[in-house]
This record gives sequence, structure tokens and C-alpha cells, in this order.
Amino acid sequence: MPRAMREIDRYKRASRREQLADELRVLARSPRVLLVLFILFGGWLFLRLTTPTLVRLEDLAVGNCLHVPTSANDDVTAVRPIGEAAEVSIVMAGQGAAIAPCTASHSHEVLAVFTDADSPGTAFPGDSVLQGRHVAECNAAFAGYVGHPVDMSAFALTIVAQQIDGWEGGRRAGACLVSDSAGQFLTASAKGAGR
Repeated sequence: MPRAMREIDRYKRASRREQLADELRVLARSPRVLLVLFILFGGWLFLRLTTPTLVRLEDLAVGNCLHVPTSANDDVTAVRPIGEAAEVSIVMAGQGAAIAPCTASHSHEVLAVFTDADSPGTAFPGDSVLQGRHVAECNAAFAGYVGHPVDMSAFALTIVAQQIDGWEGGRRAGACLVSDSAGQFLTASAKGAGR
């Protein structure tokens, strides 16, 4: 006569589906545990959906709309809430920026990307030299993107090149950015604005 199967042996032979169903039945009998799990999952999901992902210079593409986190962003008295061009360059080359919808509030748009051809180990030439290399390229990209030359435009051009830390780490990517010339956040794309 076969001996009765012990419960632990039956459980070990159960499929993963059966084991999961058993665990869910136990949880269903514990509403407090379910509530805690629901709160934890909800909090995780909320943070996941509301925390912007920062992108670095080398990951930018033409047409990306950005929110560059500068010190002026949260200062209600700031004349230029998007920040000054020098700080934008430092932040973009260091920590990066969050991708934003072009139809919502954003500080900058990518109108061109570039890569400096200097080989690894080349001494850092300095911010002004790196930016100066791309003035003509960025001005041409600005006119093509906005539909109006940068001179007398309602928009401003910012050239973002690597800072010394990124340069010494072998990074060579840079970008040409367009923003509101008065330093205010944009609520629509500058692409094809013609002004």
C-alpha cells in the first residue's frame, strides 16, 4: 500500500504556477500585506514614471527637446529661468539633461550634434577653442532648423563642447542647442519657427 505523500513532497513536485497560486491564496488572506505591497509597488511605479532620465551629449539626436537642470530653474526671481549659456554647457557636458516633449515646457532643443576628431590623449584645448571650432557649423544648422539666421532671431544659440573631465575621459561629443533668447522656457518647438 503506497504511503501517503507528505505535503512538503507534494509542494516540491508542484509546478511553478501551482506554487505561485498557493502563495497568492496566502496573500489574499492577509489584506494588510496586500496593502503594503500595493503601496510599495505604487510608490516605485510613481517614481519610475516621474523621474526623468538624463541623457548625455553622446546620446543626443537632432530634434530632441531638453530640460537642462540649471541653478536658475527653480529660482522664481531668475531673469533667465533656463540658466546662463555657460552653466548650460557645464551641466550638459557633465550630468546631461532630461528629454522633454517639444509641445510642453522645455529649455533647449538640439539642432545639431558633432564629434571632435582629436585622438585620446590629446591635451584639452579649452572651452573657447572647442566651441570656436563649431561656430560656422552651428550657425548653419541654426538657420536650417529655425528657418532664420541666428542674428536678429528670437532664439539663441548655445554651443556645448566637452569640459576637461569628459575630454580627459576620451569623450568628444558636442551639440548645438537653440533656446529662447530671453532665457524663458519654450512651450513649442523652435523647428521651422522662422523667427
